[in-house]
Amino acid sequence: MREIEESGSHQPTVGPHQDNDNPHQAASGGSQHNYSGVHPQQRGGREQSGQTVYTNRSQSRGRSHVSHAGNEKDIQHEIDELKKKLCRARRKRASFESESSSGDTEDDTYRQRSKTPPSETFSGDEEYNNYRRKSKSTLHKGLGNKVMNEALSQVAKSPFTRRIEGASLPRRFNQPTFSLYNGRTDPVEHVSHFNQKMAVHSKDEALMCKIFSSSLGPMAMRWFNGLRANSIDSFKKLTQSFGARFITCSRVPLPLGSLLSMSMREGETLKAYSDRYWEMFNEIDGSDDDMAISTFKAGLPAEHDLRKSLTGKPVTSVRLLMDRIVKYRRIEED
Repeated sequence: MREIEESGSHQPTVGPHQDNDNPHQAASGGSQHNYSGVHPQQRGGREQSGQTVYTNRSQSRGRSHVSHAGNEKDIQHEIDELKKKLCRARRKRASFESESSSGDTEDDTYRQRSKTPPSETFSGDEEYNNYRRKSKSTLHKGLGNKVMNEALSQVAKSPFTRRIEGASLPRRFNQPTFSLYNGRTDPVEHVSHFNQKMAVHSKDEALMCKIFSSSLGPMAMRWFNGLRANSIDSFKKLTQSFGARFITCSRVPLPLGSLLSMSMREGETLKAYSDRYWEMFNEIDGSDDDMAISTFKAGLPAEHDLRKSLTGKPVTSVRLLMDRIVKYRRIEED
């Protein structure tokens, strides 16, 4: 045994400076050189352990390659799932936007879905627009019919009491022609004009009430139709209600001072001055002849021939004043 150990201690070994490109060969070669003097059983065990290490390394490399391929498949599967989810979300969004649009947007989406040229979709759009217009017109007609029916019902109601409504017209009554009241002139003047036309029948109160509406224009007729049923029992009450409704159109008489402030303007003719004076004079209530003569004379210039004539030969009435004015107007025109 001692000889064997001594002989084994003198065997050469491989140094670290030696190059070996193939690790397997180096391992095998090293085992041959290092274990040439070793017991065969020991050398066989070491060779078997080297082969086991190599096999384990190869298996680990194979497993790592398989696991890497499996990871790539999982990642690709996740990418495909994400793409599918994105497509589904886009389809849902497009369907929601198409359903929420209205009006002209519905027309556009309809054209996009049908994928037909504009020339073919024109007839469909026109039919759709005609349908919408017909629907609106039907709605407006319904509202208009309702308002019209209410107005007709109101017109059918008489504002007069049974006594007036039940009275019959005279057999030989010929209705005179009236100037229709337009709602812009003095209501008192209109009633006065109506009374003059109906003077022969002024005692027939029922007749006066029934005929009064014939002298009203469209605006005043709307007032008449709006009167409450059974609210008018006399012609006086009817005219009072009429005057209260159109009181804003009543003529306001001018004060007497308006005549005192009038005078002939520089370069104004006698005709123009007299026309302007009498128009103002007619707007003043309670003026008499003396007031008219004195104010007209005061408005003339001191050097005017008519004023000199009125001072030298005074007149006593408006008729005589008018005759004197006409005389001097002819002289002025000649």
